[in-house]
Amino acid sequence: MEPLTDYCQQRLLIAGPQAELRKFDRDADGTEIPGATDFAVVEHSATRRVWQFVTKAPALKFLRGVSRRWPFLVFLLHYDCEDQRLVGMVRAKHGRLRQHRFKT
Repeated sequence: MEPLTDYCQQRLLIAGPQAELRKFDRDADGTEIPGATDFAVVEHSATRRVWQFVTKAPALKFLRGVSRRWPFLVFLLHYDCEDQRLVGMVRAKHGRLRQHRFKT
């Protein structure tokens, strides 16, 4: 297996009503992040989920799609792409992304 040269470390926080998060947990088919490795659950509480994972680029397409499917949840993604010297924070709700990006 070749090591990734271009990779982004990402942390995704999902927040919302407890009932919506339970439904979200049961719908595992629509929550798979394409190309994600080193996947870990960091927090699993009544109103929050936090996942950590690595991909080749920020998971923006996934974020837009999943936030459309789950309109009562808020998705916050922090990514750090070391090789590209790029750090960002994205808030997604109803398929709309609001992004802040910084070159380091």
